[in-house]
Amino acid sequence: MKFDKRLYVVLVLLAARAAWVRADGPQTQPAGGVSDVSRPAPKLVPAPNDLLDKVQNELHKMRSIEADFSELIYPKDHKDPQLFRGHLAAKEPNTVIWRVESPVHIIVRVQGEDVRIWDGDKPNEVEKKNLAGNPTYKVMAQQTRDWAGGNFKVLSESYDVFVEQNEPLTLRFIPKPRTGLAKTFSSVSATLGPGYGSIIRIVYRKSTGEVYAFTLKDPKVNTPIPDKVWEVPPK
Repeated sequence: MKFDKRLYVVLVLLAARAAWVRADGPQTQPAGGVSDVSRPAPKLVPAPNDLLDKVQNELHKMRSIEADFSELIYPKDHKDPQLFRGHLAAKEPNTVIWRVESPVHIIVRVQGEDVRIWDGDKPNEVEKKNLAGNPTYKVMAQQTRDWAGGNFKVLSESYDVFVEQNEPLTLRFIPKPRTGLAKTFSSVSATLGPGYGSIIRIVYRKSTGEVYAFTLKDPKVNTPIPDKVWEVPPK
């Protein structure tokens, strides 16, 4: 798959704002795999409201997270996915940093509407952005708050929610036709850790056919995050 660094920076920016995922579960396998995108679609069962309530209540206990991540991005033909690895951290109320370490070195830090982007190819430069007033960002930020906060009951107003598998529990969110979200992606799957207190894996399936499979590894939840993690540029 042809790699476009600038495009990936944009994707990282979006993902960084959406990276406030819950992940205090056990170590998982590297994100993705051909079987993740090529296997037949599972039989989906509507998720009961009491299950969504239980998951939401557990996810609301999250205050911060720090973890290594791996991500596989599959092109439309689902062949030769691009593997990315790195480190992320997030803390309430609105700070996220996404450090891509392989195959490129990129850091994106988001604090509210303020964004800093550092590219390892230009180590002495830091690009600064302010997204205040950006309507796309406003919508994205609200969606992020709902995902980040585990507000699955709120999300169920815009998505049909199904149980994709029971062990580990995986919920699949399919956009309702009236929302227009299906123009962007066909579904999102979220795999819960033990006790439903974390999301340990997310798979985004774009309406154009691409798939983004993201997994957290060895996460630290609700523990102090060292100051150096937030530094842009890194020292």
